[in-house]
Amino acid sequence: MGHQVTIVGTSSHIDKIWEYRVRNLTAFLIPLRRSPRILALTQFKDEIEGMKKVLSSLEFDVMHAHWSYEFALAALSVDKNALITAHDAPFTILRSFKDPYRFFRFLMAVRVRARTKNLTFVSPYLKARWWTEMLWRKNSMVIPNISPFQISNTGEFSEMGRVIASIGDSTDRKNIRTLLLAFKLIRSKIPEATLNLFGNDLSENSEIAKWAKQKNLNFGVIWHGYVERSQLEEELGSTDLMIHPSLEDAQPMVLLEAMSQGIPVIGGKDSGGVAWSLGEAGRLVDVKNPEAIAGEAILILTNQRIREQMGSAGRMLIASKYSPEKIAGSYFEEYVKIVGAL
Repeated sequence: MGHQVTIVGTSSHIDKIWEYRVRNLTAFLIPLRRSPRILALTQFKDEIEGMKKVLSSLEFDVMHAHWSYEFALAALSVDKNALITAHDAPFTILRSFKDPYRFFRFLMAVRVRARTKNLTFVSPYLKARWWTEMLWRKNSMVIPNISPFQISNTGEFSEMGRVIASIGDSTDRKNIRTLLLAFKLIRSKIPEATLNLFGNDLSENSEIAKWAKQKNLNFGVIWHGYVERSQLEEELGSTDLMIHPSLEDAQPMVLLEAMSQGIPVIGGKDSGGVAWSLGEAGRLVDVKNPEAIAGEAILILTNQRIREQMGSAGRMLIASKYSPEKIAGSYFEEYVKIVGAL
């Protein structure tokens, strides 16, 4: 849109401030300590100070921080009118994990909540969580995430779908074990089916892969682990169905990645912002029930017309709701409001 943008973030792969400039974009990265324990106990003090140092040196009209933790605290310390975008519900996350790291993260979010004037949410579900759990009462906008992939037209689906993908991790919240139980049922009806698993802790040597082998749930499963986004986009190009068994998500990027590729999606009917994100591009089930997942998956994989309808709906949704132009325009409207109120 022609604006001058400066990005400030953190990275554990550097030991001094990193800077990059190209045309009207500048990026800074601040060293990030590797120990989650130290980060939690210090509440990211060094990282926040490093970002504050850079941010204080900049000339800007609007400050915008994504996530309601260290980035928000750094931004608010420099600009009390900074726009903060919440991407999760801190108390919901704490209830899901119940560990010291998430407790200290929650305390950081409470500090952000107390200091924030301008806040947006990535889904209505998340806005409702902040209303209930963080007592946020201001009338804030919902601006969803941007699809990271270009819309892809891969042509028509084959008569029988066989390739399933899921992106997540091995935590209980992402619910991959239930998916593996469901996939065994799917294979009983579609023996040629394969399940591609992408994400941290989903490699062949992971604990969950060993568990699947012990339970005879590893047949037809391909453990990719973490892959670069370019490889993920290529892999999704040959996928017939995305299953997202996560128990709770504010507005998951994996759904946008699938819809941009025209891939039908199965998600949880009670999994936070999943239902709002999918619209007609997916089917909603009880993701705690392997039989429910398997039944819907078999129906979609064996019905070419349904897959084509859902794929088309997904591409249309990406173009109308999640395109970079749409989201950037919505944020720009918020920027104008903030500048106008100063």
